[in-house]
Amino acid sequence: MTAEENEGYSIKGGVCPGTNVGIGLQYGHCYTMKDTSQRQIQRMDRIYVMDSTVSGFKGLVFRICKSTQDCRLNANEYVPLNGAWYQLDQLGYRDYTTSGWVGHSDYTWVLTDIKDTPNQALNFNGTAVTIFGECAICLRLAKQARGDWWGTANYGSNDILTLSVNPVSCRQFYYEETSCLTEVGAVWNS
Repeated sequence: MTAEENEGYSIKGGVCPGTNVGIGLQYGHCYTMKDTSQRQIQRMDRIYVMDSTVSGFKGLVFRICKSTQDCRLNANEYVPLNGAWYQLDQLGYRDYTTSGWVGHSDYTWVLTDIKDTPNQALNFNGTAVTIFGECAICLRLAKQARGDWWGTANYGSNDILTLSVNPVSCRQFYYEETSCLTEVGAVWNS
């Protein structure tokens, strides 16, 4: 495989940045996420965690979206190196009848309702980094979430994903492309 054919993907399948692929993520495409300890993001009810011992939603699939209004916007285009995106949790909101955005409640990452609270969706951006020879994205916020919350570096108690007041703070994640699910209740599926 030539370098051009491999651009955008690491040897282990995770996304990598490149001249033609921006940060490596594509709008409208779906990904799973792991931290640098290889733990997938999971969810206990509405709260996102990294603890592999919880009995919550495992193997979450996130669709990368340019807008909270329609994930079809800019579909198949690569997120530019300094671009921003929203993440749609395809497994859905706590009523189990709709998808939901990765959002915030105070300083904690939570699942928010796709129709009623798109203003709480976190607008992410990131920096391409290499961790232990693998491409990763150091994730931070493109827009201020609330008050002084900008960064995503902290793990709270029980490995709950939280926000940070440090605007340069970020948390490294590996993104791996996977098949998308059907988002139940998504306004663009009706």
